[in-house]
Amino acid sequence: MEEHPIPQTLDAPPLALVFNASQLFTFIGFAIVGIVVNHPFIAGGIGLVAGSFLNKYVDKRPDGYLRHLAYFRGIPVMAGKSIPNGIDREFRP
Repeated sequence: MEEHPIPQTLDAPPLALVFNASQLFTFIGFAIVGIVVNHPFIAGGIGLVAGSFLNKYVDKRPDGYLRHLAYFRGIPVMAGKSIPNGIDREFRP
């Protein structure tokens, strides 16, 4: 019989070293922009700080808050015919 690791909390995000996915993607995005502008370490540091602030901001809000905010502002976050455009303030079936 094999041993399987049991997570301590069900909602714990997956970690890479000590960073969660949102912090890691923020760092990678800023590092790529830094490579383009020839300052990868400075931009990577800014990405770590921005990822930390983003993580603290998201933790204080309910699940899906940033997706709802983007949808309400008209940024397409979901695709499909069943989901109306976020700019349409009246729902007409």
